[in-house]
Amino acid sequence: MQEQAKLALSSKGKAREDAHWQPGWWDFAHALDGTRRPLVWSKSSIIYTAHPSEPSVLARHFPSSRHFVLPSAPQIAASPANYEPPTVISISTNEDMLFAYFPGRGGNGAGCVWKRGIQLDNWQVRECWSFEQGAGAVTAAWTTTQREWTITESGSSARLPPRGPLTPLFSTILLLVTEDHCLSLCVLPPVAASLKVVKTSLLQAGVAQEAQSKDDSLPKTVGPNLCVAAAIYMGYNEPSLLIAMRSKILPPQRIHESTYTAMNLNMPLDINDVGPSYEVPLTPEWDLWGEDSMINLCEVRMSMKLVMKGVLARPLPPIPCPSHHLTDLQFISVPPSNEPHKAYLAASFLNFGDYTAAPKSELLLFSFTKRDAQPMNLYTPGWIPHHEARRVYDGKVLDFVLPSPSRDSLLVGLMNLGGSVPHLKRKTKGGSIGSMHILKLSDLSEDDAWDVAPIMSDMARTGRAVPANIALSPNRALLCSVAASTFLDSHIAIHALPRRRHDGGRPPTNSLLVDLPSLLITAIRSRSSPADVIHPLTSPAVPVQTAIDVLCEVLLYFNEEAPSLREVWTAEVLNVAGEVYLTKSRHAEGEEKEDLLARWKTIHDICSLSACSSAFALCGEGQIYDLSDIWHLVCFSTWFVEFLEGVLREAVLAGDESSLGMTGAQPRSASSTSTFVHLVHPYSLGRIRMILDHVKRFRKHIASLTAKGENAQIARDVLLDVIDCSGIDLDQISVVLGDVYESLRGANENDLRQTLLGGTPRPSLSNALRSAVEKIAGTGGINRARLFIKPGDLVDGVARLSLVDQHLKDKQRDVVSKGLLLHPAMGTVYPWAVLSIGVLGRGSGNSVVYVVALGGSYYTIPDFASGASLRFAVRGRSKGKLALPFLSS
Repeated sequence: MQEQAKLALSSKGKAREDAHWQPGWWDFAHALDGTRRPLVWSKSSIIYTAHPSEPSVLARHFPSSRHFVLPSAPQIAASPANYEPPTVISISTNEDMLFAYFPGRGGNGAGCVWKRGIQLDNWQVRECWSFEQGAGAVTAAWTTTQREWTITESGSSARLPPRGPLTPLFSTILLLVTEDHCLSLCVLPPVAASLKVVKTSLLQAGVAQEAQSKDDSLPKTVGPNLCVAAAIYMGYNEPSLLIAMRSKILPPQRIHESTYTAMNLNMPLDINDVGPSYEVPLTPEWDLWGEDSMINLCEVRMSMKLVMKGVLARPLPPIPCPSHHLTDLQFISVPPSNEPHKAYLAASFLNFGDYTAAPKSELLLFSFTKRDAQPMNLYTPGWIPHHEARRVYDGKVLDFVLPSPSRDSLLVGLMNLGGSVPHLKRKTKGGSIGSMHILKLSDLSEDDAWDVAPIMSDMARTGRAVPANIALSPNRALLCSVAASTFLDSHIAIHALPRRRHDGGRPPTNSLLVDLPSLLITAIRSRSSPADVIHPLTSPAVPVQTAIDVLCEVLLYFNEEAPSLREVWTAEVLNVAGEVYLTKSRHAEGEEKEDLLARWKTIHDICSLSACSSAFALCGEGQIYDLSDIWHLVCFSTWFVEFLEGVLREAVLAGDESSLGMTGAQPRSASSTSTFVHLVHPYSLGRIRMILDHVKRFRKHIASLTAKGENAQIARDVLLDVIDCSGIDLDQISVVLGDVYESLRGANENDLRQTLLGGTPRPSLSNALRSAVEKIAGTGGINRARLFIKPGDLVDGVARLSLVDQHLKDKQRDVVSKGLLLHPAMGTVYPWAVLSIGVLGRGSGNSVVYVVALGGSYYTIPDFASGASLRFAVRGRSKGKLALPFLSS
């Protein structure tokens, strides 16, 4: 963009600079050939795009910005210089398959299909095949059997009908429109070693059937008329496909023939004396080269039989349109309603004129209706196209067109033709370079029910910030954009979408309460990542109470809609709440950060309690437990005992302060206050009681058995030591917690929701909390000496030496297995008084696996490093364990 600086002299004689930017036609050059970068935002909140200069696919997680690169196919990795960056990227609806097309550099292109593993960043190449020159992929789409969730006008959630033709449940079908105006159906069965391809022409009526594998079913069809843009329509409850194509006529590739005559080196210097032999012959074909003035249409029906798969193509009459540069071609699938079903096609154009100013924009809208009666001829299409509306933009440049978040209108992005650049010394470097609008499908007019959202950008990179490609987030809450491939960076920008207009007197933060709950409900129903929905809630400008209100409204909705599934939906909303607080804490400091982390930890512990309870229930049957997973159950038991000790410590301290009337006591920390949620909410306290019963039965079951091997003996000793040395009488504590649980009956439901999802007790539950801590503090089931003083604390007190690392006292555990994460520092010396070691069993390669007891906690070590100096001495306290006088690593 051009920047014009106007200098004005202030009254004090200092120069004041007002910088302005103005776009040129080159800022929209991505609308021309070959500079658009594909962009996809998946349901797992991973954004896929092309590398700016290499044939590879980049993936970036939102909002953590963690990134990875998909592995290259062998033929691309062997000769990466022969391929361009991918121009088409498409991911299946269930996210188990991803396709990318890599154009060739002077040769054949390559298409690659990846299959995802268990982890989000684990992708393996499944298929890779070649595309002939002039037959490369233009656009791609996947058939789906999944149905979308939405919130109706009455406020209830409902599933929309399936989109597109019905396909086999266990086969994934990839639809490809290629440059030779053909449609390829790539069938990927789950068992077959190779994919099957059915290819048919979209310019002439006909039937194509599956015959051979992919290598022989892609014929060479190279001509001067190439498809450069395409769109695929899959409607609701619609078995047929609609395909729109825009063509471009290229000059013929004459290898042995030249348009120019051979140069004569004896050509006279006077240009007027040049004879006819030096003139360049003009041909009428020159006027035909360039983009076609039509949009070709074709209706496709698929037959997906088990034995034979076929495709029926029925072309429609082409649609006349301007011969300017086509920038967007989008089908809009409108959800079914009482009105007759219609399909819409939006096409946007840019007219660059003589390339001396910003281009002119034009938007066309076409509708398609079904014939009243089925045609008698098999090759007669069932759709009839109509020109619906036209709109021209003179004062702005139309940059992108998308279906709106509501699915029944258009979302357009308009770029400004100028603006001011903030001074470099200002704190705010961003500014608006455009705006997003919602247009009605009836006449392309502005929809007054929606606000206008600005397109924000860092003004230091205004030229690069013009969106070259865009993608909606999985829950249609945000928009991401990427720069053109002419800029060698992978910067991805996130934009807020227009919102529905509400009461003018409503504060901006409270307006979130209207839109976000329905989006969050849809995200949870769809099993997609809610990262895009909760992104506004994680902003530092949004109060924590606003986030709690949104979460409570969502949980109340689920509880009223499906009372029998309260436990299921409570767990889902809790997961979202934990993500909100953890993300907000990354933007906070000081006491606010401590408070948010305490809320997150409390909710995280509640989720862990649910997982541990489920694990014990799956491994146990009555009083007997499956001992094949004994070490997992030991880890769960150890974590739970430590967790329960922490809750009881806070309760005992609070109970003592309450009974003594210590009004001058220091205020409790945020973590201590949040811990009390486990004592005043039935959801968390109920799970504590269930796990407590499991741990008691598990200990009784293990103690009654005779260990038949060293592994079982160590597991038995570890479990007994953890429980018996904890300072908690499980039987008495179980009775006290049962009394506390019964006292919570009749509590206010709204206060309980606010407490659970807020991660801290509400003031209205202070009486219930006081009663709970007094009961716990007055029970005789707690050995306070063992509860508050650990062996590691006693060792640290000797000469004020910290012989035990802090990370061993504040132990970090694996989120899933609850096993300890042990990373000892170099040169750390552990005292023999609190260290014991035993052989656990054999690991990989028949290596010895040791178990170490340190400060009352137990660790497994695969093997000691070679050369480690160890001295063993038999320790009489526990048979089978060895003491280490020292261990220096």
